[in-house]
Amino acid sequence: MDLDVPNKAKKEFNKANDSIAQQNWKKAIEQLNKALAGYPNYVAAYNNLAVVYARLGDRQHEREALQKAVSLDANFSAGFVNLGKMAIADHNYQEAETNKANVADPNNPQTLVLAVRKEVAGLQNLLR
Repeated sequence: MDLDVPNKAKKEFNKANDSIAQQNWKKAIEQLNKALAGYPNYVAAYNNLAVVYARLGDRQHEREALQKAVSLDANFSAGFVNLGKMAIADHNYQEAETNKANVADPNNPQTLVLAVRKEVAGLQNLLR
């Protein structure tokens, strides 16, 4: 999906990765938004934006960035895994149950762990 990214957007994305490594979250958000302005379908940029928002504790923007990423790439398993983890943390077991992580990449160890966590969470919910 991200194969056609213009060079200017790639440069901003790479700068953002450097800012993330330096834990300069505000700068990373600015750079990722510049990358997205240059290429609005940049799945990896939305994913990294979600990572930054997660570090800042901004769950609403984290969720929005992940949802945008998976809407652009229905096979983006990392996005589905992260959305599933958020649903479980929020005790939203129905959302976790319908998460597509295991469909997007059934051989990914994280998706298998998520599937088990969903089952355990569902059982815990029944026992309450």
